[in-house]
Amino acid sequence: MNSSKEIIPHLDFDLFDKDKTSLAKDTINAFHNYGFCVFFNHTIDKDLITNCLNLYQKFFNYPDKIKESFIVPNIGGARGFTKFKTETAKDYHQPDLKEFWHVGRDNINDPKNVWIDDLENHKKLSLDLYNQFDLLGRDIMELIGIGLGLESNYFNKIIENGNSIMRIINYPKIENIKTDSQRASPHEDINFITLLIGGHQPGLEVRNGDKWIKADFSRDEIVVNIGDMLQRFTNRYLKSATHRVNNGTEMNTQRISIPFFLHPRSDFLIKPLESLLGEHNYYPDPITADDYLNQRLEEIKLK
Repeated sequence: MNSSKEIIPHLDFDLFDKDKTSLAKDTINAFHNYGFCVFFNHTIDKDLITNCLNLYQKFFNYPDKIKESFIVPNIGGARGFTKFKTETAKDYHQPDLKEFWHVGRDNINDPKNVWIDDLENHKKLSLDLYNQFDLLGRDIMELIGIGLGLESNYFNKIIENGNSIMRIINYPKIENIKTDSQRASPHEDINFITLLIGGHQPGLEVRNGDKWIKADFSRDEIVVNIGDMLQRFTNRYLKSATHRVNNGTEMNTQRISIPFFLHPRSDFLIKPLESLLGEHNYYPDPITADDYLNQRLEEIKLK
């Protein structure tokens, strides 16, 4: 079906300090019903966002030969550059029309982040944004914990030093939009939650039942969605919704967005919360976060 005019819930993050219980309830309802919500008045610095988007636009406009010199072999694209038409959504055969750069935690030795000397303040701006994403993600996980009836700090140790990744995605301008590939084929995310900035540009759509809902939001808002790991942990109470970046006339313009994939620590054993088991356990076989991540990276052709 065509995209519906139904709207993904928009929530005021200002309530985190004013009425956390109410915000937690609304957040859980959004993630239960849609798997997505949009926060305004979030805590990530808007000038930092603009500076990072401009910085990476400069990089993505480099010649392919230069960009591809920053590919790190044998790590599945975990750091540095991944070239155009590499990632392929699970169960799809045509690769996505995108390229991207990955930044991870900078306090680990393997794999190491990659920095570009020719991009002024590349390391500082990237890590500043990564750290602000990380802090906001922790606050959103606190809301999820409260909304699920858990202690407010329940997720803190689970996500501390988690394998979280900041991905800067470039969807290049496509002159000939008659293609079997999509900018991002329908997929679900792997991780706990994803925080997205720069996605206010047209194309992002979320499936709800048999409808595709346009994810309409402004430049200063942030989209957050549930990933498969948290869906498993909540026994499908929270929905890892299918989403896509659809092809259309907007493909004749470059699109850059920055998702932050918040992960639990690698040794965390993902098994459904007993309080959410109900009459059926959808995931009877526990799996560590690291094993699940590697399994999914193989499925999307990054390993």
